Amino acid sequence: MSARASVFTVGIALDGRTAAAVWRQGPNGAWQHATVACDAAPAGIEQAFAALAREVPTVDRLRVTLVRPLANARPVEFPRMSRATLERVLERDWARYVIGLSPSMQTVSARQTKAGQWRAVFAPTETLDAIVTAAANHGWNEVSTQVSDDALASAALVTVASDGTPQFVIICDGRAATDVVYLRGGEPSSGRRFPRAATDEDVFAFIRATAGTHAKGLSIAVIGPPTRTGALALAIRQNGHRASVLDVGLAAEATSMAAIAAVGTFGTPMVELRSPAARAVQERRLRTAARWLLATAAAALVVAFGIERIAVNTQLSSVRTQRADVSGQVRSAMALRSNAENAAELVSVLGQREASASRATAVIAAVANALPAGTALTTLGIAGDSVTVEGESARSAAVYNALRIVPQLQQVRLAAPLRQDRQSGADAVERFAFSALIMPSGSTHGATP
Repeated sequence: MSARASVFTVGIALDGRTAAAVWRQGPNGAWQHATVACDAAPAGIEQAFAALAREVPTVDRLRVTLVRPLANARPVEFPRMSRATLERVLERDWARYVIGLSPSMQTVSARQTKAGQWRAVFAPTETLDAIVTAAANHGWNEVSTQVSDDALASAALVTVASDGTPQFVIICDGRAATDVVYLRGGEPSSGRRFPRAATDEDVFAFIRATAGTHAKGLSIAVIGPPTRTGALALAIRQNGHRASVLDVGLAAEATSMAAIAAVGTFGTPMVELRSPAARAVQERRLRTAARWLLATAAAALVVAFGIERIAVNTQLSSVRTQRADVSGQVRSAMALRSNAENAAELVSVLGQREASASRATAVIAAVANALPAGTALTTLGIAGDSVTVEGESARSAAVYNALRIVPQLQQVRLAAPLRQDRQSGADAVERFAFSALIMPSGSTHGATP
C-alpha cells in the first residue's frame, strides 16, 4: 500500500552519527534523499545542515526527527500536576530516566496519556538549539522536532491497513530491522533501536517482551526496501501474526534513516520537542501577536466609538431641527393650556364660593311666601344650616304642610309642643315652633315627613 501525501516536503533524521534528508517536488513527486555524517555537537549539526542545504530545496517548514540514542522517550508516572511543572521536574532530574550520547542538559516535553501517567521525550538542549540555529541560517525558518517513535506512529496512523492500526511498526534497511515501536491505541508506548547485527529473533524477542510471550494475531507493519521487508513479513506470519508492508515511496537503496525522515513528515508531532531558545522565540512571537491583537482591538474600539458618536450627533441634529419646527406649535399649545388651567381655577373658586355662600335671604323669602294666610310669625331664625320658625296660627297643621313643600328646606319637624290659647270673643289660636335644615346646594328636595 502507498502512504498518503505529506504537506511537509523536507524531513531530516538525526541519530548522533548521520543526518539523512528527504524531499520531493510537490505532494505527489518522487522522494529524493541524501545522507551525510553528523554527530550531536552543535558544530557538527551546522556542518551537516550546510552540506544538506546544497542539495535540499529551501522551504518554509522543516520536520526533524531524532532517533535513539540521540533522543529517548519513555512513560513516567507522577502525581497530578501541570505539564509545565512536570517538564521542569524531569529536566532537573533527567539522568534518572535516560542515557544520552553526551552529559549535556536535556530538554523534556511531555504528553499525558491518562490520569497520573505521562509520556516524556528527552533530547539534549544544545542539540535542539543547534538545530534551530542551523535551520534558520539556511532558510528553514519554521522547524518542528520530534522523536522517531512519534514518526513511526504517524506512519501507522496515516497508512492504516485493512485490519486496523498496527500494534508494531518496524523500520528496516537492506540488511535487517533497525527500529521498532509498540503502539497502544495509536499512542507510542515503547520503542527500540536494534544494533547493526540484529536478527529477526531480536525483533520477535522485543515483541514478546512488550506484548506478552503468548500473544498471537498481532498486527505488525514493516517499512523498508522490498528485499528485506518481504522476508521479514513472511517470518512474522510464520510466528502467528499479521504483517503488512508500508511503501513510503523511497528508492530501494534508501537507508532506514531516510525512511524515518520520510515518515517523520506524515501528520503532526504527537510530542514536539522545543528547546529553551525556541520556546523564548515562540513566547516573543506570542507576546508580539498579543500586542498586535490588543492594539487592533483598541483601534477597533476607537473607530466604533467614533462611528457611534457621529451617529449620535446626526440624530441630535435631526432632533434639534424637528424641535425648531414644532416650537411654535408647542408655544401655542402651552398658551392654550395656561388659559384652560386659569378658567378651570376660576370655575373651582366660583364653585367653592357658591357652595359656601349664605342662602338665608332666599330661605326667608321662601318661608314667608309659603305660610298660609292668617299666620303670624314671631320668630324666624337661621343659624348655619338650621332654621327655626315660631308663630301663631289658627291652623298649625297647614303651616307644617306649607313648610314641608318649601324647596330650600328638609327634615321639617316640631321644635316644641303645640299650645292653644283662647282669647275672649275670638277663636282659639295655636302657638307653633318648627325646625328644619336648609337643603344643600345642588340637592333635590327630599323633606322628611
